This record gives sequence, C-alpha cells and structure tokens, in this order.
Amino acid sequence: MAIIQILNSPNAERYIPVLQIMRDRGVDIVSSVNEMIAGDLVKYHFFSTTSRDEGALYRTLRYLKLVYHVDVWSLQLSQWRDLWLQPLQQRPKLLEQSLAHGFDPNSRKASKGFSILGLALMAVVRAKKKKRMGESIDLPLWHCLALLIKAKADIHYQRPQSFDHASHCTDIETISHYALSVDVGNEWDLALRECGLDPDDVYRENFQRMKRAFRLYGATRTGIDEQSLDVPSASGLRCRSCRRKVCQRDHGSFGFGR
Repeated sequence: MAIIQILNSPNAERYIPVLQIMRDRGVDIVSSVNEMIAGDLVKYHFFSTTSRDEGALYRTLRYLKLVYHVDVWSLQLSQWRDLWLQPLQQRPKLLEQSLAHGFDPNSRKASKGFSILGLALMAVVRAKKKKRMGESIDLPLWHCLALLIKAKADIHYQRPQSFDHASHCTDIETISHYALSVDVGNEWDLALRECGLDPDDVYRENFQRMKRAFRLYGATRTGIDEQSLDVPSASGLRCRSCRRKVCQRDHGSFGFGR
C-alpha cells in the first residue's frame, strides 16, 4: 500500500506496524511524507462531515514525529488555508482542535509569507461580503481572530515580501494595516478588545514597529551599519565591493581620510 493511502485511511493508526516494516526495509519515509500527504491526512480527519477518531489521527501524527522526526505540524500548514473554506460555524471548533494539539499560530512555512492571523483576516473579509449579500451568519466574524490572538499569534506581524516594494514605512503589510485597508477594522478592533487589548495602543505600537523596521531594512539595502544609524556622521557607511577602489582612493584602505 502506498504511503499516501496509508495516511489517508480512516484507520491510519492500525498501519503503524506497516510503517515500521517499511522503515526496517530502508524505505525513506521522511521524503515520502511531504506537504501534500500531511495536508491530506489532516483534511481527511478534520474536514470530513462524518465522525472520525481524532485520537487516532494525533497518535499517528505523533508516531511520525517521534519515530521519523517528521515535522508534521509544519507540514500540515500546507493545507491550513482549507480551514477558511469550511463553513463559518465549523471553523472555531477546527481551530480550537488544532491549537489544543500543539498547532503553532505563528508558523509561516506554508502560508506564502502570510501569517495565520492574516489568513484569518482574509476569511473575515470574505464572510463580511457574504453577510452583506444576505447570507445569515450567527457567529461573530471576529471569533477566530480572537482565538488566534489568545493563542499568542503575532498581532504585529510584518509580511517580508512587502519590504521589496516599500518606498515608505506605511507600505509594509501588517495585520492592522491590512484590516483598515480592506474595511474590516471594526472586526479587528472587536477581536482585540475581546482579548483585553486597546486597539489604539495596538495601532500606535504597530506604526512604531513599521517605522523602525523600514529604517533598519533601508539601512541594510544601502549599506549602512544598523548600530551606526544614530551617529551623525558617515562612520556607519559600509564599503561595498563595487565601490572598493574609489573608497580606498578617497579614504584609505580602512575608511580613514588621507
């Protein structure tokens, strides 16, 4: 039986002896258990409309992690986005189950640079559009946001890819910045308040972090030592290879004036 068939079986736990035999015969399980397989395993158990033995799921995951040193919790992130495609009423339970079993709300390995909290915010945007179109939604739209914040998700996360095109600190993509830009700031504020946070304090801290990050990133790009940013001179300028000869000619080999 193929490894993916084993893991996708509703009785995956009973195949642990098979995995042991495969291991004893030299089969590289680690290379076989890829993002798609782990994601399918989680989807099969979490997103099925029928009842599943969640204990068996986590025992199988734990076996793979302990015996084969497979970082299953990181691998299952490849399918994390699928949670936001489930009916809104099911998401809190699915989210609580994942967090209760050690899911890292700050992992980025399979979210293409977006934080899990950012993906949850995107789901709020879609749900809000459906609600405006007349769809009945009983749960508060911010409920999953609050669950992630309480689980210590980074509310000041800055998307790394946004630095590449940022010409100002406000171009850096953050959770708060995104919430305001897509008109779900009210839901974001409610989630923060639900967790005992003052939205105004969060926005102020977010802006300060954006300014600080943009300043340091700009220093890295232009060849300025970060520790010398506050020095009112050119002592923090680094000599780049393309300018080495000019620098040596004008300032000496070690940057001292002649």
